Amino acid sequence: MATNTKRVKMGNYICKIGKYDIRQKIEQPRVKKWQGKLDTIPGTKEASICQGKKVIEKGFKDCLDAIKKAYELLVQNGEDTNVCKRTLKKYNLS
Repeated sequence: MATNTKRVKMGNYICKIGKYDIRQKIEQPRVKKWQGKLDTIPGTKEASICQGKKVIEKGFKDCLDAIKKAYELLVQNGEDTNVCKRTLKKYNLS
């Protein structure tokens, strides 16, 4: 498995909002054996806003929060006309 891919570094692609990509990295819970004891390590879910290979903002708990923040960034820059109407309706952004 290649370790230099975008999917491994930044997570799975969710959608595109204007010029930003929304990516989400999910780690499943797992069981670790340590000195004869079984420890469960909880899973994590983290979403981020990316532009190409550059991470703009990360640390969102849910991909919907990242989508809303990406749309706010586009509105601040005046580029909200570049967002697909279908995407606006799907995520209730306008």
